[in-house]
Amino acid sequence: MSNKSKGISLFSATVLGIGGMMGAGLFSLLGTASSHADTHIPLAFLLGAIAASFSVYSYAKLGATFPSSGGPATFTVMSFGPGVISGGLNIFQYIAYFIAAALYAAGFAEYTNTLLGGSLSALEVKMVGVGIVILCAGVNLLGTDIVGTAESLAIGFVTIALLLFSAEGIHVANIQNFEISSWSINGIAIATGILHINYQGFGVVTNSSNAMQEPQKELPLAMFSALIMVTSLCTSQLAVILLLSQAQIVKYSGHVLADAAQIVAGKTGFIVIGTSALLACAAALNATIFAASNIAADMAKKGSISEALGGSVLKLRCEPWQHQRLL
Repeated sequence: MSNKSKGISLFSATVLGIGGMMGAGLFSLLGTASSHADTHIPLAFLLGAIAASFSVYSYAKLGATFPSSGGPATFTVMSFGPGVISGGLNIFQYIAYFIAAALYAAGFAEYTNTLLGGSLSALEVKMVGVGIVILCAGVNLLGTDIVGTAESLAIGFVTIALLLFSAEGIHVANIQNFEISSWSINGIAIATGILHINYQGFGVVTNSSNAMQEPQKELPLAMFSALIMVTSLCTSQLAVILLLSQAQIVKYSGHVLADAAQIVAGKTGFIVIGTSALLACAAALNATIFAASNIAADMAKKGSISEALGGSVLKLRCEPWQHQRLL
């Protein structure tokens, strides 16, 4: 495979990881987590990042050792060998990506309805969800470099918007009236588990390792850079608890960041953060489809599943060590 086919840079791989992690969870789960941890939400978010760092380390080491479009699917085959265990785990991962994609599509549809004032019918909301899945699937068919570019544009806007909201929100908040809630280890633990969902998309970066110039160096750097960037966005949660009461956070649960932004910048803030939520969900969906298609192609190529699941994707994905047939 020539270098011309290497289609993703370190920056694009990092953005892909950010997109995979910063999906619906950051925008939609804050209210649910807050009902358990109250004002200790930022702490729960940080603890979730620490827990995720161990998995990120493992994935980075494995991805650097076995650069492949299959990512986690390749790890299981290399660990357990070809057979029922690796095949079953890989199919399970494939199905899990479908479930995650549904979550992100539903989040996108819900925020679309919110921005339109709740005017969409139940059928129309579902149609929006189906539409964004089709759009992201089309982007993935264009190739790895296009996926990276799309992620860069979307995540760039989202990151800037959240950082500006965090800075301005903390600035305008009445910190003197802020009261820290009572300490609850159990509540913080539950909230940590809920917010840990934000970090679960880091694995999609490993699916791009075969498209990197130097995966041994670039993959670990991309994954940890993405983790650090997403963790830094806990400042947005700090701004929320300073701007809204516990009751308000629970009330606006599904779109709490947008409502907090409305306090800071009026309708403009609501629209900007709402749009950011749309882009974040789309970016997570885009990254998830990218990973799922690569896993399907990888499993089909190695004979782990029927080639029908790999389809034409096989023509788009190629590995530097593809001649090493495992089955």
